[in-house]
Amino acid sequence: MYVADAQIAGPFATLTKTLVVNAAGDPSALAGPIRVIVGRLDATAPLTRVATMGAIAGRHTAAPRFRARLLGGFAVVALLLSLVGLYGTLSYAVSRRTREMGIRLALGARRGDVVGLVVRQGMAVVAVGLALGLAAALAASRLVAGLLFEVAPTDPAVYAAVTAVLALAGLAACLVPARRASRVDPATALRVE
Repeated sequence: MYVADAQIAGPFATLTKTLVVNAAGDPSALAGPIRVIVGRLDATAPLTRVATMGAIAGRHTAAPRFRARLLGGFAVVALLLSLVGLYGTLSYAVSRRTREMGIRLALGARRGDVVGLVVRQGMAVVAVGLALGLAAALAASRLVAGLLFEVAPTDPAVYAAVTAVLALAGLAACLVPARRASRVDPATALRVE
């Protein structure tokens, strides 16, 4: 394939001839036979930069893939930190309210009612965090637009999926302290303090 230098941009700008071969099977195994064939056709034609299209595409997408993996790693760490923080906050709140939970249970509250109370309070914090996070994400969407591929910065499906994942993670972080609160022995809780 012959192309004028003025038509080529990017890493192949200095090349005047490019040979593209469509191959079935392992394309890297064809490098030797292609060199022989090109040598027979034109012994003065240099054959440099022999690479598969996958390798060429991989070199051009390496930096964006690295940034995406890095951002994904930071997102996982942020999710874990928020879960640990929410769990710790709710655990502390439940430990401070042990007597209240014991009184509720002594007065006839079911264990499910106590679990529901703690989960509702924890999920109220999660809901406020999700609302603030969605607002911040929408405000910062222009900043990350250059890092996104095949998705719009304000794609409703992505926002819904992320919100659902964070809400479920928050629910999981709320359930452990809630179950512990429901197991409070009313007699022991009333004797404490």
